[in-house]
This record gives sequence, structure tokens and C-alpha cells, in this order.
Amino acid sequence: QYSPAYDKSINMHLNYVTADNQFVIKNLKNEIDKTQPFHKAPNLFNILYLIDALLETQNIPEAETWLQKIKEEPANELHKSYLTLRKQSFYNLKFQKSHNLKDLAKLIDESKKLVNSYKKHGESIVNDHYALAIYKSNNIFLEALHESYDGTNISKHELLNHLNDIKSLYNKVSDSRSVLGNKKPNDKELQKINYLKHEIEKRELEVGRYLDTNYQDLSVFEDLYFLHKELYDLKQTLPEITEEEAMFNDQNLNLSDIDQQTQIIDFIQSDSSLFLSRITSDDIKLIKLDKEKTLAAIKEKINGSKDLTYNFEPDYLDNLFSDFLSPDHPQISFIPDGKFFEFPIELIQSKDGSYLVDHYTISYASQISEAINQETELLDDELFTASYSSSETLKKGGEKSVPELMFGLNEVMSINELYTNSSSYSGFEFTEEKIQSALDKDIVHISSHSSSSTKNPLDNYILVRDEEGKEQPVYGFSLKVMDWDSKLVILSSCESGTGTLKPGAGIFSLSRDFLQSGAETVIKSLWKVNDQSTSKLMLHFHQNLKSGMTASQALQNAKISMKAQEEYTHPFYWAGFILEGNPYLKFDPDSISF
Repeated sequence: QYSPAYDKSINMHLNYVTADNQFVIKNLKNEIDKTQPFHKAPNLFNILYLIDALLETQNIPEAETWLQKIKEEPANELHKSYLTLRKQSFYNLKFQKSHNLKDLAKLIDESKKLVNSYKKHGESIVNDHYALAIYKSNNIFLEALHESYDGTNISKHELLNHLNDIKSLYNKVSDSRSVLGNKKPNDKELQKINYLKHEIEKRELEVGRYLDTNYQDLSVFEDLYFLHKELYDLKQTLPEITEEEAMFNDQNLNLSDIDQQTQIIDFIQSDSSLFLSRITSDDIKLIKLDKEKTLAAIKEKINGSKDLTYNFEPDYLDNLFSDFLSPDHPQISFIPDGKFFEFPIELIQSKDGSYLVDHYTISYASQISEAINQETELLDDELFTASYSSSETLKKGGEKSVPELMFGLNEVMSINELYTNSSSYSGFEFTEEKIQSALDKDIVHISSHSSSSTKNPLDNYILVRDEEGKEQPVYGFSLKVMDWDSKLVILSSCESGTGTLKPGAGIFSLSRDFLQSGAETVIKSLWKVNDQSTSKLMLHFHQNLKSGMTASQALQNAKISMKAQEEYTHPFYWAGFILEGNPYLKFDPDSISF
């Protein structure tokens, strides 16, 4: 936020977290001025850091003594959350030592307070430090929920809403436009905020690239400072959301709202544990996984999916899912985390060697509330297609830094024939300006090159052509300032669903940039795909969609059709494309025509 007060606090914190705990304890005790109120800065921060150090050394009695000394809670809401985080850590350590149910109850109570605090402030402070704080506190909360639910001390309804809160907070922090917190801008102010965030992210990308060069022009840092300051000043003028509005917007989920055909599978990865929950309209099952075995099996399958010589056979992970999934619920909505962001669960095999895709219709969601609230929605026969290549670019000779996509062009041409109302651009026509014309189309299909960086979340892009016909990246932060109103976006390109993984914030991918900018559903890829097989898969998908299948059914059957062909049996050719968002998009049967 470029606030001097926060800079001072962060510097103070860094001095302590990099020091020896015994030094910190001794130094802080000397610094705390007992003549000043404990609940006000800087003594509040001194005590909080002291409690951190005491908990690190597992000195529970003295940590409790200092917690009791802060008799009056801070007036600042954000400072309250700092204090609550220490209380949560304290009761967590105390419960681990005592296994006393009273300590567990207090741990859950403090965790609830912390979640409510993060709900209020999680969107106003978007940075890695805050995301890690949420990640740490959510991990503790999840362990407590597992202990409590296993002991029948918490209801299914409570567990459902707590599990949703955990991923909901991750999504708020991961949306780089979420800088509003409890502020309520009008349309003009929101437009200005989005513009400032776009300019900030554009310069932050430049900084990331220039760090590895001898770049001498420091004006980009000056630009960043004033852009941040302008954004900060604008936020201070905005009215706050009232408590009544906040309560109205807070979702209260019920198991009975889940479609009876659906099972929601929620995976959560923390530093120490892995959890898997199965949620249906009448039950929740929560289990703790063997972390070492599970991650090793995921890694092997991911590597195998990209190796055409790898022979898939049922293993530990397959047996785990076979026993965990409910065969009575044929629709799976999967909510990934950690390593599962790179892994399509369609690769999971049943005990007979068949794949999940043979038995279940699968879609992906970012949180439980999203999976619950999906309903059938009808598509208009209105299509936007774009191909990086055209007959003209394919004929043009010369050295090219990016290869042409001949099969991508064939793919788009074949898909266009299925629709009566399509706008199509290829080769030199496919520019950033043309992307703007896709914003209000129900279905957007783009065949091009794309990339989602595993190191820099701002370096996600899809390639178009510039005025000279050369490749030009359109970055995710540019897509996010566009007002997308599309129901279905198909990214027929490489690695559009991979990206930078940050604990407490999730995956920063090109596909998420589309979703956060307003697109309802995205079909994305998890690895470098084959141009020819992708072309065939996508044509199968659109044919299925036009025949009346839902989007998830259309993709499922396209995959089954592909793997039935001898040359495309290996999962590399069909498993990499997954659907995130609403699986129930479909055409009105009465309007279908070919």
C-alpha cells in the first residue's frame, strides 16, 4: 500500500523473523514500554512478535501470560486479526500438547473469528505476505475441523461453510483486481481502479524482466510509486459497505442445494497435510491423506501423461479415489489445490484399468459455492473464432520465431461450419482489437499459442498479431480490464491452465484471467498439446455441444472418442483439456440446426 506506517511495521517484523528466537525474546522484553497501553502500536506489535517467538520455542505458559496482558483489544480491525492469528496459533499448540476438547473448541472459535476478519480485509490487502498468513491460519483451521468433525463436535452444515470459506479466501487474494476490501465504488470509480491496476501490473511485469538485465532507467519505479499512491488515495474516498450489506452478501450454503447427481471433491494441500472431502446432497466425508505417497503418485502421473511410452496402470492414487468416490453420483465437480492444479483427475483409473472419464462427467471449480450454484444455462448460436494462422500466413516464407498452426486453422474453419452465426478472424486479421469484438459473444474459441508462467503471475499471455503481422502477446492483466460477458471461452492452446502457484492464493493462470474478468466457463489446457490431436478433439467437442449435450458431457464424449482411436489412446492427446466453470451450458434442443 506504500504507507509509511506499514513500511515501518514490515521492517520491524523482518528484523525479528530473521533473528534467533532467544535474542528476540530478550530484546523485545527490554523494548516493551509498560507505561504505554499494550493494545496500541508499537507495543502491540512488540508483544505480537514476542508471542510468535515464545510459540516457536513452545513456551506455552509465558505466551499465555502475554496474551492475557492485552486485556483491551485493538480498535483497528486489521490489528485485531493480527492478535486473533496469535490466539489461534496459541490454542493450536496447546491442543497439540493436551488433546483437550476445550482447547479444540477455543481453537475453532478463534479460527472462525479469523476467517470473518479475512473475509472483510482479504480483498483490500493483496500481497504475498497476507496470502501466506491466510494460508497458515487456514491450515490450522482445517486440522482443527478434521479433529472436531471426526469427533462429531461440528455439524455437516458448519463444516460445509467452513470448507467453502477456505477456498473462497484463496480466490479473493488471487484476484489481483481485488483491492476494494469493504469499499463500495460506483461504476466510474471502479473503471478508474481497474485502469490503475492494469498500469501497475504492466510496470511490475517490466520490473520483473529488468531485474535480470543491466537496465538503468529507474523511472518505472517512480511510475509505480505514484500509481500505487493514486490508487491508495482513491480508495480512501470510497464509502464502506455496511454491516447489513456484508451480511446479505455472505453466503450460507446447504447440502440440500447440491444437485443429487453431483459429488463435489475438494482437495486441499497445506505445508504439512493433504485433505480430501467428498460432498453430496446428504453427506460430507473428510479424510486426511498420506502426503508423501499422494504427491509422489501425482508427480508420476503428470510426468507419464507427457511421455508417450508411459504405460498407465492403477496405483495408490487410483485405489484411493476408487474407494473414495461415490458411484451413485455420476457428475464430479473437482476443486483442486497444490499439485492437483497440474493434474486432470480424468487420469485416475478404476480398478479394472478404465479411466474416470469413462464413468463420470467431470468439471472443475475454484470453490464449493461455485460448484453448488451452477444451473442449466442456454447458449445462443453466436460464435467468435480466431486462429493464429491463416492460408496467407502459412504461405508466407521466412524465418519465424513462432511456428504456424496449420491444424489450428483447419480446426477453426471446421467449427465455423457448425454455426449459423459466427465471426471469425485468422492470421493477420487476429489482432488485440479483434479480441475486443469477442466480449459479448456467447461462445469464444481461440486457437493460438499461449503461455502461463510458473514464475511470474503477470507473464501470462495469448498470442495475436500486431500491425506488421508479427506475434504480439496479449497479457492476462490486459484481458482483465476487458468486460467479458461470454458464457464459454475455449482456449485451444498450450498451458492455458497452468501458472504460478502461490500458497494461500491458488494458481495464477491465463484461464483464471479470463474467469476473473467475467467469462463464466473456460476450457483450458494443462500441458503443451499436440496441434493435430487438439484440432480433432475440439471438433468432436463442438459437434457434441451442437447435438444437445451439456458442455461437460460434450468434452467427456470428445475425450472418449479420441482415446477410442488407436493413435490417440495415450492420455497425452485427450486428458490435458479440462472445463472450469458451469458444466451445464447447453443449446436449446428446439434451436439446434446444422
